[in-house]
Amino acid sequence: MLPEARAYLHDLRRRLRIAPSKAQEILRELEAHLEDRTAELMEMGLPRDQAVRQALHELGDTRLVAREFYAVHARAPWPTTALAALPHVVASLVFLTHGWASPGVVAGLLAGATVISMLAWRRGQPEWVYPWMGYALVLPFTAGLAVALALVGGVVDAIRGRVAPLDPPVYWAMLALLPGVIWFLSSLIGRFLARDWLYLTIALLPFPFLAGWGAFLQEHGGPFAYDATWLRWSAGPTALAFLGLAGLTTTVYRLGARHLKVGAIALGLPVLALFLAMSYTPSPFTAPGLTALVLALLVLLLPPWLDWRRSRREERHRPA
Repeated sequence: MLPEARAYLHDLRRRLRIAPSKAQEILRELEAHLEDRTAELMEMGLPRDQAVRQALHELGDTRLVAREFYAVHARAPWPTTALAALPHVVASLVFLTHGWASPGVVAGLLAGATVISMLAWRRGQPEWVYPWMGYALVLPFTAGLAVALALVGGVVDAIRGRVAPLDPPVYWAMLALLPGVIWFLSSLIGRFLARDWLYLTIALLPFPFLAGWGAFLQEHGGPFAYDATWLRWSAGPTALAFLGLAGLTTTVYRLGARHLKVGAIALGLPVLALFLAMSYTPSPFTAPGLTALVLALLVLLLPPWLDWRRSRREERHRPA
């Protein structure tokens, strides 16, 4: 195969935002089509290099070809959609039944999401796995954030001459642990972006709601203040917000056109975050409300920005 054909298929592989198994099947079919069409054109008298270029010209621009394949293959079937929405439904039930007040229940569910995500990822990254991976990332993100905050607090205490709450060996252990956590999360995000930044957005959907809920609990006695009546009442709106996430996920997976998927998330996520923020207090401009809204904005903007940076970096390092 001539370099032009290899470059075309490589560029198309990069632009195909569908399941890897489907992408490989499409690329094999296109490669066979290119070889057959090239042979036909050579029988008509064209030189091989000119025949390959003509066959590539007939296929069309890789962006348009990738868009057409995406429209055909991106709409998930109902079983896949149901599996993708299931973790949000489970989270809704956890809040509705006040299971969030039991550390064992929370840890068990997050561990279950992690195991399911790892097994599914090893079996070819099925489309339904990305919401599950969002919940599996809760513990690593929380651990990394806790370590970073503890280190910053220790530095501030040292600068102000105060006695640190932890022994020095603990801070050194945290300092040694932090690069590993950062490497793990950054490499995983890179794998998401290699597939599609939209899946990273889908995985991060629960984070604004979990963080807003955490900030709300922190303001009112901590995460295990189960005896507070108003804390139990506020779990109801939170359950509705996660049920809304299940509905949003269902909508995104069932839509075919990419711009409709992006539009559904861009509209639905801020609305759900605002609903959650105003369920806690009449004004969203409180610590829980601002936490949910700011993180919702980050979830919307960060993945496409990271994907843009990744694309720019690949363009700079691509051979001329």
